[in-house]
Amino acid sequence: MLFSYAFAANGMWLAEATYEEGERVRYEFQTADGEEAGFQTMERAFLTTGEDGNEWWRVRAQQNEETWVYEALIDPEREEVVRLRSKDPEGNVGEVPVTERTVYQSPQRLMEECIEGARVGTAELDTPAGMCSTREVEYTGGMGGGTVTWYLAEGVPGDVVRYRTQGTQGNAWISTLVEYGDDATTTLGSY
Repeated sequence: MLFSYAFAANGMWLAEATYEEGERVRYEFQTADGEEAGFQTMERAFLTTGEDGNEWWRVRAQQNEETWVYEALIDPEREEVVRLRSKDPEGNVGEVPVTERTVYQSPQRLMEECIEGARVGTAELDTPAGMCSTREVEYTGGMGGGTVTWYLAEGVPGDVVRYRTQGTQGNAWISTLVEYGDDATTTLGSY
């Protein structure tokens, strides 16, 4: 489930959302009312590409005082996780069994023309990671209905500074960039 949150919002991710090796982003999650929304923070990091072309990614999530860390080896051609290592809140590190398509499903990538067509304006956002000049992109009727609003800025790994998901029954959550960098490496000895 953590990989679904980290790799896709409302089942989508942006076509231009690329990462270089070592790049990472960390987001905080809240409801639209400023209340906690499940995980307080989530990190997504592209660790490295192996000789076989498979990619190591890390997802780290914090809820209250508990932190979960997963490092996954993803085969980008098959769009499948082929290995998964984890660290639970008690500090136990180990290999997790992986079966076909049960751990990770790649998000549906949006076409650049679709992103430009959904552009509704620009916004200057003051985030814990700094001020960002963003393009505001909004979609309606996504998976589960409602709207999804993205705030995109070049120079941030994956381009996403903030995204907001508004459900059809009034519930909404917001994910905001807290920090980013280019120093990510394995913390679980995965490679």
